[in-house]
Amino acid sequence: MHPGDLFFNKRFPFIDLKSGGDVDGYIANVEQLLNRITDETVIIPGHGPLANKADYQSFLNMMKKTKAEVDAMKQSGMTLDEVKTKGLSDKWKDWSWSFINEERWIATLY
Repeated sequence: MHPGDLFFNKRFPFIDLKSGGDVDGYIANVEQLLNRITDETVIIPGHGPLANKADYQSFLNMMKKTKAEVDAMKQSGMTLDEVKTKGLSDKWKDWSWSFINEERWIATLY
């Protein structure tokens, strides 16, 4: 499977909010694709190393869990700047990269 720039292996993704993209729709699309592949499927990401179904599941889990973190902070009354300052759990640090760093991913989720 070749999702191209719709999948950045072990990296925060780019979701084009300005062109109508949204996080929930992106997550739903990844869930649909996961249901259509097997453990033997080779996935060619837009960025990062070749992947498999487990990598794609990890990508989905990251999106759901980081979204939940940001949603909880937002619901507690934190502003976007406050959420950016606090940041995500340390386990997501390795997902940050030059194009979509943690701060930009938080802004997308917020």
